[in-house]
Amino acid sequence: MKFLKYIISTSILLAGLNASADKKFCKGDDDKHFSFKKMKKELNLTSEQLSQLKSSKKEMKTQLKEKKQAMRAAKKDLELALKSNTSEDQIRTKYAELQKLQEDFSKSRFEMILKVRSVLTAEQKAKFKTAFGDK
Repeated sequence: MKFLKYIISTSILLAGLNASADKKFCKGDDDKHFSFKKMKKELNLTSEQLSQLKSSKKEMKTQLKEKKQAMRAAKKDLELALKSNTSEDQIRTKYAELQKLQEDFSKSRFEMILKVRSVLTAEQKAKFKTAFGDK
């Protein structure tokens, strides 16, 4: 049981680190991460492209906010289960639920990147990769 608690605690810690990385990703605090302001400047976006991206951003922001809230609730539920007399099977189930929510959140972020790419020209995609991807 102690080993299981250790694994779950470590996973929760890693999830927290991922969440803070998500904030960095969305806010553009790092040169490797994008913000719409930086994208407009770096990629020379047209007003139509910017409009499409802003629309996508607004839609995704709402979805991601809801998913983050669900992840926080699942994390809290798991932490409470670990502190109580909850069975190991129930704890495993709660942990699996948290993992599924985290995966769903990650997929949504990935979809946002694909939406961004879909409105870019071939030249802008090359610049996007250089400015915001692996060099």
